[in-house]
Amino acid sequence: MKKYSILLIGIFFFNLSFGQDTLSSGLVRAHSRSFVISDNNITGNGWTLIQDAFRSSQFVLLGESHFSPLISQLTKAILDFMPEDGFNHFMIETGPVAVLQLMSLYNANSAQFQSNLFNFLSEYKLTNGFPPSEFINMKADVDMYKKAIERNIKIVGLDREYYSSIEYLFDRLASLTHNDRDKKLSQYAKEALLRHKSAYINDGSYAFMTEVSNDQNIKEYLSVMVETGNEANFIIQELSKTFKVYTMYEAKKYFDSEEVRLANIKSNFGISYNSYFLKEKKPMKAFIKIGNVHSGRGLSPLGHYDIGNTVAELSMMNGNASTHIYAMRRYRYGDNGEVQDFIKNGFEKYEDFIGLSDKEKWIVVDLRPLREAMESRKLVVPVMEERNLIKNHDLLLLLPVDGAYSESLNYQ
Repeated sequence: MKKYSILLIGIFFFNLSFGQDTLSSGLVRAHSRSFVISDNNITGNGWTLIQDAFRSSQFVLLGESHFSPLISQLTKAILDFMPEDGFNHFMIETGPVAVLQLMSLYNANSAQFQSNLFNFLSEYKLTNGFPPSEFINMKADVDMYKKAIERNIKIVGLDREYYSSIEYLFDRLASLTHNDRDKKLSQYAKEALLRHKSAYINDGSYAFMTEVSNDQNIKEYLSVMVETGNEANFIIQELSKTFKVYTMYEAKKYFDSEEVRLANIKSNFGISYNSYFLKEKKPMKAFIKIGNVHSGRGLSPLGHYDIGNTVAELSMMNGNASTHIYAMRRYRYGDNGEVQDFIKNGFEKYEDFIGLSDKEKWIVVDLRPLREAMESRKLVVPVMEERNLIKNHDLLLLLPVDGAYSESLNYQ
């Protein structure tokens, strides 16, 4: 009897392992394609995978590495063709007021548009590295947003306003004051804000958002301005969301702060979605450009059910699909023009993928056949991070050599 039990166990493990493969860079390469962007022309069969995503999906999420000129260049190319597939919303990881500001600075002349953004970003930055708005502050962003505006694609800010947005938001409010009392309150509030700004610049550990939101001059001013009209009310509503997210963060309630932030992102998405449906009587299609930590199905790497999971479930409820793209960049130019290699500086957990990067070509890895093999137990993926990447995303983008951070910025 014992002999037969051992034989049965042996047969079981033989059958379980039969036909299995283990993830390797060679296997990943077999599911990879490439393309090149040059002089506004795109060549290579990897580009077809990107285009097919828009043809077959209700939502496409591009999980980006932030501050990437190449991602902005790619996004411009996507915006050029996507309305032909019914996509009419471009959603970004910045605030709704920031989008209004962006639109107010638009100019059909690219050089003037860039200059307008440069002046705004430089004037209102909190300190070096803290522009007044996120994800509109690179030189490559200018043509990207110009393309969206000129193709009549609605730009939607999903997030709270940025940490360093308060001064320009106060100035927008000041432009809405209509009497001497409000102007005086505006002056007191601005003076208080500048004192807190100076304290933060002198001491980076200063709880800037907590101090600003609790300042009596500022609280009095906002309580008066909220009654003065729709635009002021809207700005103050967004300010209150910003205060809540960042004061929780400064209190070291990091998980809770992110939960509040994500609830706001989902709410802003829902407002746009429902507004479009009520008007057009059909589901909205949206391209969402957002940090790669937010872009996947299931739990995010930070342990939240993020916007990527929300739109995946919504598309399924509509009988549609969503495509989730994750971007990695191994190479970047340094400030002196040298090519820096980050394969062992942040991406070592994805070594079966990141090693396929090419300095000149974009590499697109189709993760879907790998996921199918993994779920049917024909593929073993020992590294948890690689398993989650395959499970939660559909395509992986490996960037060629990307721009230098300091040279890429459009502010002083």
